[in-house]
Amino acid sequence: MSPLSEAIYHVLAQRVSLENPLISYQVLVKSLPPLDPPYDNITRNDDRLFRALGEVGRVCRDHGLPTLTALVIRSIEHSPGSGYYHMFHPETGDDTVKQREAWESELEKARSTKYPQSLVHGSTDTSDTHSDERQGSGPLGHLRVADSASRATIVFTGQLTGPRCPPSGDVEIERNANALSPKQPAFVVVEASPGGKPIGHLFIGTIPSSPVLYFGSLNHCGTEQWISVFYNRALRDRSDHHLTVMPSTSAQPHTRPGDDEAFKLS
Repeated sequence: MSPLSEAIYHVLAQRVSLENPLISYQVLVKSLPPLDPPYDNITRNDDRLFRALGEVGRVCRDHGLPTLTALVIRSIEHSPGSGYYHMFHPETGDDTVKQREAWESELEKARSTKYPQSLVHGSTDTSDTHSDERQGSGPLGHLRVADSASRATIVFTGQLTGPRCPPSGDVEIERNANALSPKQPAFVVVEASPGGKPIGHLFIGTIPSSPVLYFGSLNHCGTEQWISVFYNRALRDRSDHHLTVMPSTSAQPHTRPGDDEAFKLS
């Protein structure tokens, strides 16, 4: 993590046991120790602050921990900023009721969690176990291009399962109509059933040297899993699945060169 992200983590980790652990952006900035450039003179509306908060949240999830950034709120609205929901609860869209429910649930988990002193040099035993499970597990499912989908917004269909979940379930990967920028997930993973609920989201891969086409998370049976989507190199004809979904240990994983190849819908 960056020096700014580490400083934010230490401030927030010390607050979870307080009767009221919430902290405003302004107070958070005032609580930070002096930092060297380029992290000096941080303000409450600073893009550097928002990027660092995002990094703290992602690293927390990489270690199987609730996002500490749930503690940071706007002083007037008494809730996190929109960036928090877009990054960590994109399935709620712009529904303020669902956003509030998701935030309160995450906050409750954070308050009952013991965070390690550092996420850079170590983590809790539970987190290490979860990481080993993710790295050693096989594919979480497969997807194919939705040639004859029930809705024009559906891009892929297939089957996925989460860690420690029952047998795979049918899913649809649908374009996210609420995505207004690359910071918001391009696709939503939805259960393929009448009234199916969103269970995950996907961003478009952004690392040129990586074979990862999409990355995001799957939240099924109460357990969240970071996932990466690759082109199926064994594809021979349209009857084969087109994409393979694998577990990942980070939001945008780095993979070994040559593991998979690029894939285009056209």
